[in-house]
Amino acid sequence: MAVTSLNAFLNETATLTTSDTIIYETPTAKSTVVLNCQVANINTTASVNTTFYVSKSPTSNIELVSNFSVPPNDAVNVLTGKLVLMSGDKIVGSASLDNNLKVIVSILESQL
Repeated sequence: MAVTSLNAFLNETATLTTSDTIIYETPTAKSTVVLNCQVANINTTASVNTTFYVSKSPTSNIELVSNFSVPPNDAVNVLTGKLVLMSGDKIVGSASLDNNLKVIVSILESQL
């Protein structure tokens, strides 16, 4: 008999552009605890602004940060604590310059 894990630790990565990028979406019948959301600016000379939000539905967005400046050759964590997401919730991000911000999101997915 196969054993199904109830919990899974995962990392999702993305490179942000000026368009909204879905970084992570909680699958059906699962909940997620976002443990960390690190954003690195790989531009060596310019600060790059970023916006992150949780999309709960097509008309319900909750900003985590808005036009937050990430200094050149630096990184920030856009979360100050854990974040709980339910099925269908998405983490979405964008940047003021294409391909300068790299994101890694560490999550714990659990079966409902």
